[in-house]
Amino acid sequence: MGISERRKYKATARWAYSRPLVLNALRLLWIVVVVWGEIGVYYWSLSSCRWPDKNLPLADLHLKPQHASPLHILLISDPQVRPPRDFWEDTSWLASAREFFFELNLKRNWHVTRRLKPQTIFFLGDMLASGKYVHSEQEFEQYWQKFQDTFAFENGTDVYYLPGNNDFGMGASRSLSVNVRAYYKKYVGPLNQAVPLRGHNFVALDAPGLVDEDYRRSASGLPHQQWSPTLGGTLDFIRDPNYRITEQGPVVLLSHIPLHRPDTATCGRLREKGTIRRGVGHGYQNTLGKETTYYLLDTLHPIAVFSGDNRDYCEYNHTSRHIDPETRTKISEESVREVTIKSFSMARNIHHPGFHLLSLVEPSTGAPSLADTACFLPDQPGLFSALYWPFVAITTLLLLFLNL
Repeated sequence: MGISERRKYKATARWAYSRPLVLNALRLLWIVVVVWGEIGVYYWSLSSCRWPDKNLPLADLHLKPQHASPLHILLISDPQVRPPRDFWEDTSWLASAREFFFELNLKRNWHVTRRLKPQTIFFLGDMLASGKYVHSEQEFEQYWQKFQDTFAFENGTDVYYLPGNNDFGMGASRSLSVNVRAYYKKYVGPLNQAVPLRGHNFVALDAPGLVDEDYRRSASGLPHQQWSPTLGGTLDFIRDPNYRITEQGPVVLLSHIPLHRPDTATCGRLREKGTIRRGVGHGYQNTLGKETTYYLLDTLHPIAVFSGDNRDYCEYNHTSRHIDPETRTKISEESVREVTIKSFSMARNIHHPGFHLLSLVEPSTGAPSLADTACFLPDQPGLFSALYWPFVAITTLLLLFLNL
């Protein structure tokens, strides 16, 4: 065998040896990429997400043992659980794949979020993506069961729900079942409620019902003070002093629909794009009305407001006025911060879903009793564009090169 032939033989041997090595390396890298993209990135995204206990005063040793540490409250908005497969109009493989990845992402989001072990959870509306379109009680029950199967809770966790416009609709529409509100109250819970927690009143409102009633009030030309509220409606609930009987204390207002603000208002650095502007369409309204917002703030005097619906984060400071009931003149005013929290499910044009954490202690003079922080989840579409597709392209090129 000549020198040139020996060199050719050695080169061929090295190539034959390196080819399986490259293939095995690719297999290993794909395992790492998939594990990271499907599991690791979710845990990594919450590695810096912590309950904001450090922003509150040290525990009072004179309190009951169960109140010696802050109460941990989780706020989730817009899970948008899709209807069961039996309800689908489009049963194509593309629709099935789309639903599969949406539900997989939602379940993974919940899997990592529940590891924070919240003691109390508030869902700020739109638990169901298409609840307003159900036609019977059986359909609603089946739909709500799917939500409960998606969100399994730890024993001892207190869970409360606010209605959203997608849960049972908003505005008059013949295409929507007139009984959906009744189904909601039977299977989900009350439309309006006040929840006493650690010396605070969490006032959870039926915002879609409030919008509907506000249209009727506005059409009558009457101000809120002269309007006779709908029996059992949101305004009736707000005026009823019995909702505060369970426990006096600072009010934390919860509403699916954000409160009114100027169109020029900004939302802070945590928002991905744009701002919240007034807008109305079939079955939705971007914000509560201006007069209704003033009425809520001046009547309830909340120390904080939390809302959802917009799908992106927003932070805005309102003004709550103390009005003399006889002269209707302003006595004093104070700033009230509203946080519109991220959608928990994937949303178009929003990269990162999210949720909100609250730490709560008994109120005391001169010290904050509530602290909150936003947490963000992975950008699922971004994982495909920045991780999976580039790695598919690299793998394809390597395989083509190995087979030349």
